[in-house]
Amino acid sequence: MKADRYSNTGKYYRTDKKRKNGGIRRTAAAVLALTLAFSAPASAAGWEQEEETWYYLDDDGVRQTGWVQTENGRWYELDETGAWIEHPALTDETAGYLLSNALMDAGWYQNEGRELEFVVNDSTKNMIQVAVGYETKPEVFWTINTFRIDRKTGEAKPFVGDVVFRLK
Repeated sequence: MKADRYSNTGKYYRTDKKRKNGGIRRTAAAVLALTLAFSAPASAAGWEQEEETWYYLDDDGVRQTGWVQTENGRWYELDETGAWIEHPALTDETAGYLLSNALMDAGWYQNEGRELEFVVNDSTKNMIQVAVGYETKPEVFWTINTFRIDRKTGEAKPFVGDVVFRLK
């Protein structure tokens, strides 16, 4: 007795129960193997802790250095080995990143429709002045607000508004 037959559509059907179950198992195993082989690998991006030190990895699992913006929009400074610097020094280079985090935490400038830029436009021994805005066209910067940051206290005060943000 023939255990296999073709339908009139040309599709292959198994009629023998023993072979049918085995065929389903083999088919399920093949589908699972192909799914695993061709599925996108899980992203390796994210934080990794080694003893007391935190590192941030990119999608390929490589440790990052310098300033990194994570999925939640926060900026983090990582040293030359990739280790997270928990309290970065307040400098002309770090002021924009730290101010960006403070404004995000306070919910300021979240729906501007454009990516904001933080530009240091004045710096003295005691103060860093950072303009927050965006380019409307090349070489034209539209300032939303300017913040004066006290280097000693880490307080950022806006020119417009009376809120004080702590950066340190």
